[in-house]
Amino acid sequence: KFSIALKLCFAQQQLPSEMTESFYLHVASFCQVNGSILKLLFDNSLSCGQQPLVGSELLTTSSQRVKGADFSKPWKVVPGEHRANGQWETLLSESLQGSSFKVPLETVINAMGGDDDSFGAAKLRMTDALESVHHWRRVLYSVVNAMVSTAALLRFGINDGKGRSTHTMCEDRLPGSIFSSDNHEGSSPRFSTKNAVGTTIKKALSFLSCLSAYSSNDEDMRLASRAAAGHLLENGTHFHDLISLWAVRISFEAIDGVVRTLCSADEKTNDFTESQRSSACTIIETSLRQFVDSSDDETADKSGLPTITLHDSLDYDKRTTLLACLGQKNLKVGRLIGNRADLELTDLLTKCDNVEPFVRNEEGWVHAVTQMLLTLMCGKVQLHVRARVFVAKMLVEILKGIQGTKAAGNSREIVSFSAASSLDGLSKEDVIQLLENLSYYPTLAELESGDLICEEKKHLSEKTADVISYLASTFHPEVSGDGCKIILHEMLGSIEIWAGSPAQHHLIKLLCLLASRFGTLDNVGRAIVSLLTPKKERADVAQECVDTAKIFFEFVASLDQLIHQRSPAAITQVAELAR
Repeated sequence: KFSIALKLCFAQQQLPSEMTESFYLHVASFCQVNGSILKLLFDNSLSCGQQPLVGSELLTTSSQRVKGADFSKPWKVVPGEHRANGQWETLLSESLQGSSFKVPLETVINAMGGDDDSFGAAKLRMTDALESVHHWRRVLYSVVNAMVSTAALLRFGINDGKGRSTHTMCEDRLPGSIFSSDNHEGSSPRFSTKNAVGTTIKKALSFLSCLSAYSSNDEDMRLASRAAAGHLLENGTHFHDLISLWAVRISFEAIDGVVRTLCSADEKTNDFTESQRSSACTIIETSLRQFVDSSDDETADKSGLPTITLHDSLDYDKRTTLLACLGQKNLKVGRLIGNRADLELTDLLTKCDNVEPFVRNEEGWVHAVTQMLLTLMCGKVQLHVRARVFVAKMLVEILKGIQGTKAAGNSREIVSFSAASSLDGLSKEDVIQLLENLSYYPTLAELESGDLICEEKKHLSEKTADVISYLASTFHPEVSGDGCKIILHEMLGSIEIWAGSPAQHHLIKLLCLLASRFGTLDNVGRAIVSLLTPKKERADVAQECVDTAKIFFEFVASLDQLIHQRSPAAITQVAELAR
C-alpha cells in the first residue's frame, strides 16, 4: 500500500496546487501510512531547513559566480552552467554542501506530530531514511548532469560537428553559425534508429523523460534532464511531449492501483472501512481532475479538494496524449538528432523496461485502461454520479479517436476490441451494475423541475448508452459479445418499466442496435406491440409507448433500406443511426 501512496503522490504532482493537506490525509487513510511523513518526502522546502556540518560558508563566499545567480536573484543556475563558465570552486562547494547534508530531528518530530520522547528509535530510522533519499537523489542528479555534456559530445559526433541551434536571446552569435544545427536539412542521416546508436539514444530519452515526469516538484532534476534531452532531439520541445506521455501513464497506473486494491478486497472480512472507501473515491476523483478541461466554475468537496462537475469535459491536449498512449499514430512524433525520419514518441516509452514495467506491453496497457474505466462506470467503486459521467465521456472519446489522422481506424479497432473484451470479461453481476446507470425513468414533472440529481442521472444514462453502443458495434472474432447479450436480455425483460418514460429515446435506440446485432429484432417488435395493446387495468396507451414504437419502426425501415443498398458503409451507418 505504501507503493500505491507514493504513486498517487507522484501522479498528483501534475496538479501541485491540489496536493493539499486534505489530499495527504485521504491517501494516508486509504493506504494506512503516516500522511505527515509522506508529505515530508514530497516537500520542496526540506533542503531549506538542512543543517550541514560544512559547506555553507564556502558556498556563500565563493569568488566565482555567474552574474545574476546569487541567492538574491530569482533564477537558479545548474551545474552545467557553472562548468561552462569554469566556476570550479562553486561546483566543489556545492559538492561539499551535499555531502554534509543533515535532516534535523526537529523536522521529523514536528512532521510526526510528537515530542522528543514519543517515538524513540522510529524518529532516528526516519531521519536516516530521509537522508538516504536525498543522498541518492544527489547521485541521480549527478548522473543526469554528466549526461548533459555526454549528449552534447554525441550530438557533435553524429551531426557533422554541429550543436544545438542558437537561442534567439543569444547576442554573440547569429543563427546559421557553423556551430549550430540550423539549415542542414539536406544533409544525409548519420545513423539508423534501429542500430546501436539509435537504440542508446532512445533509451536515454526514455530514462530522462520518465525521470522528469516523476520529478515534477524537483526543478533542478527537470532542468538538467531537459538540457540533456535537448541535445538528442531535433526539436527540444518534443521532450515535453515525452514527459506528458509518461505523466498520463503514471496517473492511470496510480488510479488503477487504487481500483484493483478496492476490487480485490473481501467485503465479508471488512478489509476496508467505510472511511477508507470514501477516501479512495475522493482520491480517484481528484486524480481524474488532471484530465479535466480547466474551467472557472470549480467546486470543492467538504475537505476542500476540487471536484469534477457535471459539465466538465476532457481536456483536448490530455485527450490527444491519452490517444497517443493508446496507440493512435501521428499524434505525438519527434525526430532524433542525425536522422531525417520522424518516429512515434510512444515507441521510446517501451525502451525503459527497468524503470516502468507497466508500459512494456502496449496492448496490455490499452486493455488495462479500458477495463479500469468500465470498472469505474459499473459502480464497483462508489464514485459520485458526476465523476462516472466524466469517466463515460473519457471512454467515448477514446473509442471515437481523432478523425482524419493516419492509422486512426486501426488504433480505434484496438481500443474498441480491448473495451469490448473487458465488457465480456465482467461477471453478470458487474454487467447488471453497469446497466443500473441506464435505470433512470423520470416522470415529465421531474424532467421539468430542473433538479440537479435528476439531471446527473439523465446524463449518466445517456453517456452509458453511448459507451454500450460503441462496444456493441465492435466486430472481432475474439469478441463473444456476452456482455452485450446480458444487457439486451435485461433491457428486453424490463421494457414495460422504462418504455413509458419520457426520457427513454436513447434506450430504445440502444435496444434496437443490440437486437440487430444479435438477430432478435422480432422479439423486440413483439414486446413493443404488446405495449400498444390496452390492458384490463389500463384501457389507454401512454403516448410515450407510442413514441417508443415509432422510433422502433423508423429504425427497422432505415435498417432495411441500408441493407438493400449493399453499401460497404451500411453497418457503420446502422451503428451511427442507433446512437
